[in-house]
Amino acid sequence: MTGPRSEGEGRSAVADRYPFLVPLLTVLLAAGGIAGGVAAGGWGRAGGGEPPWVTILLFLVVLTVAGLLHLEFHYGNEVDALDLFEAILIPAVLVLEGLEAVLVAGVAVAVSEGLMRIKPVKACFNVAQWMSAAAAGSLVAGALDIGASPSLGNLAGLAAATLAMSLVNLVALVVVLWLAGGQPPSGLLAKLAPAIVRGSLLGGIVNLALGVVFVATYAWTPLGIPLFLVPLLALHLAGRGYSAVRVDRARLAGMQRATHALGVPIDPRDAVPDFLAEVRRCFESEVA
Repeated sequence: MTGPRSEGEGRSAVADRYPFLVPLLTVLLAAGGIAGGVAAGGWGRAGGGEPPWVTILLFLVVLTVAGLLHLEFHYGNEVDALDLFEAILIPAVLVLEGLEAVLVAGVAVAVSEGLMRIKPVKACFNVAQWMSAAAAGSLVAGALDIGASPSLGNLAGLAAATLAMSLVNLVALVVVLWLAGGQPPSGLLAKLAPAIVRGSLLGGIVNLALGVVFVATYAWTPLGIPLFLVPLLALHLAGRGYSAVRVDRARLAGMQRATHALGVPIDPRDAVPDFLAEVRRCFESEVA
């Protein structure tokens, strides 16, 4: 989902001394998501009426597929997975009751994480994280009485619901990385700040834009929910192609610098350390 999934072996003193903190955080997020969904259901939905089971099933299928369409970026032992799950969740929290949206999001993430064979601890956290995010979006949508239509009056509320889900995801991500990582909170925030700013701003704009399109599609016909996957698949394929091109260019530039390092010293043996250093940076390896 949106945000890194740590695969590192190193653990901080916090994780070593208190191994129950990450499972406890997972339980708290899941419980908060369910409680928030129940509370959001008390406000009712601006659209009124119960959505048919076919609508709930369509959202479940589309969210599950969206969870499978992601790009992974590896940084040493860390894995950063980016997807557009939140873009599908935006119309879901407008159309479904609070608890329905929470449960649909949780089941969809659980199925997609299971199909990708994510480790149980990480999969459980991702499920709880998105349940709490769905609850936050439903609470904001219910409080602002947002209807499931793309009107100008609903646009600000739609942005507020999207921001609420993003903030919940961001806070949960930072906390779990601190608990499971090897850095103090200040160092972790300093390291993540540039990626958070770029990712949050760009991701929020893209998710909001797609969310408005999906809400308009649902207002046109509820059976058009499967069409949500068309732009997601196009963006996924475009993102994979762009990433592959960037990686190839980075590798070629790195190997050019490495071969250039061989020709600088008179004695080729003196060039070996610089050559190996360039190769290590080129392939993002710890040792060459």
